[in-house]
Amino acid sequence: MPIKGTQAWVRYLDKVELPVLSKTLKSICFISESNDVKIDELVKAILNDADLTSKVLKLANSACYNPMRVQLSTMSRAIVQVGFDSIKTIAISSVLIDQLAKKDNQQHLFNCLVRSFHAAVQAKYMAADLNEEEQEAIFIAALLFDVGEAAFWSCSSSQTSVLEEKLTCHSHKFIDDQHDVLGTSFKSISLGLVKTWHLGPLLEESLKKPNSKKARIVCSAVELAHKHAHGWNKFNLTELIASIATFTGKSNIQIKNDIKRNTTEAGILAEQFGIKGAKSFLKEYPIKKHPRPNTDKQFECLLKISEHISNNSGIEKLLSLTLESIQKTIGFDRCAFFISKPNSNCFHIVKSTGSMTQEWRSKTLNLSSHHAILKILNNNETQCLPKDTISRNFDLTHASSAPFSNMIDAVIGPINSLGNSYGFIYADRLNQATIDNEQISSFRLFAQQLQLIFSTRHRQT
Repeated sequence: MPIKGTQAWVRYLDKVELPVLSKTLKSICFISESNDVKIDELVKAILNDADLTSKVLKLANSACYNPMRVQLSTMSRAIVQVGFDSIKTIAISSVLIDQLAKKDNQQHLFNCLVRSFHAAVQAKYMAADLNEEEQEAIFIAALLFDVGEAAFWSCSSSQTSVLEEKLTCHSHKFIDDQHDVLGTSFKSISLGLVKTWHLGPLLEESLKKPNSKKARIVCSAVELAHKHAHGWNKFNLTELIASIATFTGKSNIQIKNDIKRNTTEAGILAEQFGIKGAKSFLKEYPIKKHPRPNTDKQFECLLKISEHISNNSGIEKLLSLTLESIQKTIGFDRCAFFISKPNSNCFHIVKSTGSMTQEWRSKTLNLSSHHAILKILNNNETQCLPKDTISRNFDLTHASSAPFSNMIDAVIGPINSLGNSYGFIYADRLNQATIDNEQISSFRLFAQQLQLIFSTRHRQT
């Protein structure tokens, strides 16, 4: 039975999915503010978990927290050298990553965790004029702001697949889809977990009504990280940068430079905490100008393919020629041919060309009846995939997620002359350069020729 509503999800995540995370976060975040007592309490909370102790000491000895590289072998020594608040931040960050990483670490969870570290680093930057304890509190609040979303994507409920499928079809309805599938929103789940796990008044205020300067810093950093995840070039950041200026007192130009540097630092920090691929995910890939379709070369390639057809070349050779021609003469980064199992909506890759497509070989594409790709195949017409959220920061180390998401420009060419099976040519770009009508028309010519090849070979068998 589906879980519905804020309280139901908070209970499920707290008691069923993440009881260890709940217990550890409570013990660390609920530590007394008494200077004499809180150090002993923090040491005890960390030492209760051997793995956590090892990770905290490892990070405390890293260049990020210990630039002088003073050897720290005990927790008490680490607190004295690195600082109570920094060790508390390390412990909270470590336990969050450790517990969630034990789950099925899918792309949405990865995105959420990296985005959370990004928000935390930007928030600490905005709080530079506050004392160290306040800075660390702001860092933690920004890091845990999306804890409800991260907890959801880490859980084993089948509702994660349902929501992921909806996002693939129409990510612009993200909030509506959350309510439809969960009966609530990620933000409401976060607030519920914050109260249940005693994650602190600052985080609670930030999620409810950010009136204080510290809460407004948290919210501004979270907004900045979310916008970065969808591509900063899509948004007018003037108002947000002006808001950041009120916290930092710096000029707009300086802030733009600083937040870019902070983005790089966030990727480095996230990887130190064990999130592999974070640096690549947060790296900004510039919009490169792709070469225009070369009609002369396309004509030459079509003639070459026709010659191979006349010479009865094998399907594999013809498929390779077609995909390479599409990539090189139209201006795509990657191109692949997918085919379904007989009488099913389960596809696997047959042939590919271009950057990192080798990683797709082990992937299987299971499409629901209402998936956007199936709609294109049913229409039997070459079309661009619906694209609601384009990420300028598409992670090349996670390139295998395409065409399993709509993060980048892509085009589909149906091939329906395969007997009980059917397939499609897929081509995309690893940035935000738009696929225009001229390129779609050129792509269609090669798709039609491949369709003809399969039709002819099918009749001959």
